[in-house]
Parts: sequence; structure tokens; C-alpha cells
Amino acid sequence: MWVHEHEITAAVVAFCVVLAPATYILFMATVLIAVRRPPAPYWVGGLLRWAAFMSPWSMNEVMLLGVLVALIKIAQLATVIPGIGMYAVGLLIVLLPAIALSCDLREIWSRIGWVDERPPNATFVSPQPK
Repeated sequence: MWVHEHEITAAVVAFCVVLAPATYILFMATVLIAVRRPPAPYWVGGLLRWAAFMSPWSMNEVMLLGVLVALIKIAQLATVIPGIGMYAVGLLIVLLPAIALSCDLREIWSRIGWVDERPPNATFVSPQPK
């Protein structure tokens, strides 16, 4: 698409097919590693919110449907030999729902819900009554 002067469409497709799923997997892996050892760091809650924000942008079903339609259309013209890209798409289609099913978000939020939002060296000064 980029070569055929459809830069905006190519950028949106690259974001939804590559960047959003990669960011979601990176955020979830970081959250899961961070909450393994209590206390959870103070930034984990924000990262979990960003992972929830990125999840709808990784349009797995739309990408899989597009790949299947393209394979059916091109199979009439040429022989299709699946390569590393096809296996990577298949792995991604399996990996993202597996992450969603195996992560217990209530358990993760219970581990980070009590964590103070301030960094450890911050001091709290209570107001003095007059």
C-alpha cells in the first residue's frame, strides 16, 4: 500500500496489525512479570490500563478474515505456499485469546489495588488544624 501511494491506509493497517498487538503483548507481559513479586510497583496500574486501551486496536478477527479472503482470491491465480508470515499470524491469532483467557484481571487488580501511587521516597505531610 505504501508503494502505491496509500500512505495513510498503510499506516493504519501497520498500526492495527503490527504495533497494537505487539504493544498489548509487551504491556501484558510486563504487568504479569511485575505482579509476581509483591509489592507490585506503582506504575503497574497505569500499564494495565494502557493494555486494556490497546486491546481493541489489535483487530485479530479482521486481520484473519482479510488473510483468508486474500488467500482464497490468490489461490485462483497462483500456488500458495505458507511461509513464516502465515505461521506468525496463526500464532498471533492463538496467542492473544490465550492471554485474555489466562489472565485473571481481578487477581491482578487485587495485587496492585493497595499499592500507593507515590514513589517510595515521597513524603506525606498531613495538614495541621488551626
